[in-house]
Amino acid sequence: MTTKSDKDGKYEFKNLKRDINYTLQSSKEKFLTSEEKKFTTNGVKYDKTFNKSNGYDLDLFMIAVTKEEIDIPNIYYDYNKADLRPESKEELDKLVNILKENPKIKIMINSHTDSRGTHAYNQDLSERRAQSVVDYLIEKGIPKESLKSKGWAATSPKIKNAKTEEEHQANRRTTFNILNVEDLK
Repeated sequence: MTTKSDKDGKYEFKNLKRDINYTLQSSKEKFLTSEEKKFTTNGVKYDKTFNKSNGYDLDLFMIAVTKEEIDIPNIYYDYNKADLRPESKEELDKLVNILKENPKIKIMINSHTDSRGTHAYNQDLSERRAQSVVDYLIEKGIPKESLKSKGWAATSPKIKNAKTEEEHQANRRTTFNILNVEDLK
């Protein structure tokens, strides 16, 4: 069974059968195969909408095949820390699924700091942040050979001349690049 999403990425299936286990997967030309989402209609006795408000997270995460930097939401860090936050791990788990579905992918992990602190300190901090992502991905089964990492300190801010804590937070992030785009097209 297939369906197409609208311009906002929303989709629906009509006439799902009851007492069936379903697996959703999205695909699009020049995008990596997405993670799978599973849900069931077991026990459903009436028409039902499956969405986040009633306990179903059926959003499908996709990554465009491009050399451009990929900013995955919520890979942020606390000030002066390299530890992954719980919400960062949730987002990285989506990346893990995509990397497992697309085993030829090789990625560069780019970690950044805000502008507070010396360049030398921020360089070390950004390298530790990148390494924490590498370690997490390897722990989840991604081959080390598929991963490269680089710490950028505060040399590539998302928000230049950050003043507020929210702006500094936006700069303390990790992004990704696909290294072997030509092999994937």
